[in-house]
Formats: sequence, C-alpha cells, structure tokens
Amino acid sequence: MKKPIKNLAIVAAAGAAAGYLTGLLTAKKSGKETRADIVDTTNKIKDSTEAKINELTKELVAVIKQAEAKINSSKLGLKSDLSVLTSKAKQTTSKASEVIAAFKSGKAKDKDLNESIESTKAALKSLKNYLK
Repeated sequence: MKKPIKNLAIVAAAGAAAGYLTGLLTAKKSGKETRADIVDTTNKIKDSTEAKINELTKELVAVIKQAEAKINSSKLGLKSDLSVLTSKAKQTTSKASEVIAAFKSGKAKDKDLNESIESTKAALKSLKNYLK
C-alpha cells in the first residue's frame, strides 16, 4: 500500500473510532450499557485483527511449503537464497503466533499486532516474489 493511502486509511480509522466513541458517550444509555458496548466493540476489533494475522500466517505457511518444494528441486545457488527466505518466513509465523498468544493474555498491545501483520505481509511478499 502506498504511504499516502496508508496514512489516509489510518486517519479514517481513527476518525471512525473517535466518532463511534463520541456517539457512545453521548447516547442516552446507562453507564453499564455503554461500557458493555465499548467492551463488545473492542472484542470485535481484537477478533478481526487476530483473524487477519491468522489468515496471513496460513497463507505464508502455504507459500513456505511451495518454497521448500522448490528448494528440493533447485540448483545450489537458488537453494541458498530460498532457504534464507524460507527460514525468515518461518520465524515470522512463529512470532505472529507468539504475538497472538501475548495479546490474548493482555501482554501485547495493538502496536504489536500491527507490527506482526506488517512483518507477515512483508515475508509473504518477499517469498512470493522470489518464487515467481
């Protein structure tokens, strides 16, 4: 994603969140209902982010399998480069699993999830580009 588009998406998401929160706080609901709505929305966001990481990780694992098959049938120079990329991709999938577990236990933050998504996307892109 290009930087201006990415920045626009971030600003739009922040604006939507601020608008939602303002709506919640000014709505004619009891505090208990408002807190329940906030918890519900937070859980939905957490679940969708977790699902995104899981989806990317599954895709990356599938591409790793393709790369490993290609390593086994390749010449020595290609094997070395592809082995390094595959190893890094495996580390990325492990890290993503660790971040999800840490997030579920309250030890990771949104920033950690976003970094995990971005590193998984980068590993996936590198490996796919090399396999072309």
